[in-house]
Amino acid sequence: MTIRWPWWVRWSHWVVAVMIFASWMLAYGWQETGWIHRSLGYAVCGVLLLRWIGGCLSVAAAARFYWPGWALIHQDWVLLKKRQWLAQAGHHPIGQWAVYALWSTLLGLCVTGVLCRTDALWGEDWPINGHAWFSHALMALVALHVCAVLGLSVWLKQPLLRAMLVAQGQSTTSKSADAA
Repeated sequence: MTIRWPWWVRWSHWVVAVMIFASWMLAYGWQETGWIHRSLGYAVCGVLLLRWIGGCLSVAAAARFYWPGWALIHQDWVLLKKRQWLAQAGHHPIGQWAVYALWSTLLGLCVTGVLCRTDALWGEDWPINGHAWFSHALMALVALHVCAVLGLSVWLKQPLLRAMLVAQGQSTTSKSADAA
């Protein structure tokens, strides 16, 4: 089986990654949260919305969203410990829940970012504190995501990153993992 991430899935992944990194550098590196930081934040919200719509409407198995249950997560975990994951298009259940964790955190960032700029909450600290909390949580999840992709690539002897970089996808066998 070949995992083929549609171009728009790869595009949205890397565009969001670059915009989040740029926003983070602006805020924490240069203490700049002006119009560039805000514009990047609004753009991230827009790309996430487009990706969500695409994931709900897509016919490509790798791009669709699904709600993996605990039985599937347990099965993946057992196979992972044996260095065996079943080949499938798209994320495995553990990876799909990781996507939801990242996206929920990004949604929290978007909402608190917008609330920071509303006149009704002018002078309130909680939107700013919430935005900072979501920012730190996102950075922790991104670090975990990168470590998981690299670690699983080594553990499973699969070049997982390549599937998100190249158009032809990644060849997999019945003992392989998906792109995280």
